[in-house]
Amino acid sequence: MKRRMSVVLGILLASSALGQEIKVTVSPIPPMVMEKNGELTGFDIEYGNLIAEQTGLSFEYIVVSNRDKLTYVKDGEHEIALAGITMTTKREEFLDFSHPYMHTGLRIAARDEAGWTLMGVLWHPQIYWAFVRFLVCIAIGGVVIWVIERRSDKSNVKSLEDGIQLAHTSASTIGYGEVYPVTRAGKVLCILMFFVGAIMVADVISTMSAIKTTQAIGSEISSVSELSGQVVGTVSNSTSVAALEDLGARVLSDYDNVEQAFMALVLGEVEFVVYDAPAILYAARNRFAGKVVVVGPMFEPQDYGIAMTPGSEYKEKINQAILSIAGDGRYNELYVKWFGEK
Repeated sequence: MKRRMSVVLGILLASSALGQEIKVTVSPIPPMVMEKNGELTGFDIEYGNLIAEQTGLSFEYIVVSNRDKLTYVKDGEHEIALAGITMTTKREEFLDFSHPYMHTGLRIAARDEAGWTLMGVLWHPQIYWAFVRFLVCIAIGGVVIWVIERRSDKSNVKSLEDGIQLAHTSASTIGYGEVYPVTRAGKVLCILMFFVGAIMVADVISTMSAIKTTQAIGSEISSVSELSGQVVGTVSNSTSVAALEDLGARVLSDYDNVEQAFMALVLGEVEFVVYDAPAILYAARNRFAGKVVVVGPMFEPQDYGIAMTPGSEYKEKINQAILSIAGDGRYNELYVKWFGEK
């Protein structure tokens, strides 16, 4: 009787385990995980659904930031994390991983110079600040000229506007026109403004040249070693950070996803963006098409795996499901749907 009750209890516990809802931490990393029409979709979401179907488990996807994704699993608040997670020995110190389900690596993105135009360069943030510096010098020079010239009864610099006009004509070498200096100090200052103007024009031209050169380097990059010394953006808490630091790049990793990093690239805040190949390729071909181009070779080969709490009771079931899905062709069908032919 006791034995029969034990068997029945075991069956009930097993049934309960199969039907229970498991918290799965995900973060938006198109095309692995993204939201469309209020619903989660993406390669990893559909792959997770295949895992759940194969194992009989029920997954509850919980969206968090990329930087907190593994923390929830590490602290035991959630059982599983899924969303383009690279398997590393450091992460295996505090997490369990499934068998790898995708082989990938890092890719480099640069601004697309194919559509380079003069107006495009003029709207570049570096050019913007070069013009701001020029205008500030004109404004300061105009104020000083006005203060000096208004003390003379013979001066025709009667207002601050006249002073700024005189500073501008002096700096741009147009000539004095109707407004000109009469004091010795004013004349000396106008001569100085001429040289300041020449320096500012040279600053703008050199900045434009530097922007064009950087764009050319970006489109022709052939080796990852060329990232050394460059300002490179990437996603926070990603394996890209350590890889870029090893290459000697100046790393900016304040971005929670690749779209934020790409926006910084387009705005000129960084010269390159480096991150996982699937995310880089998807963003470059979709939202940032025509603005960003993928350059150079793939490097730092890596594997994606499903992260779990240490000693997870689901690890064996998930590993068996990964092998089964790969073996019967379902994985290949899903891969082709999201990435095209291998």
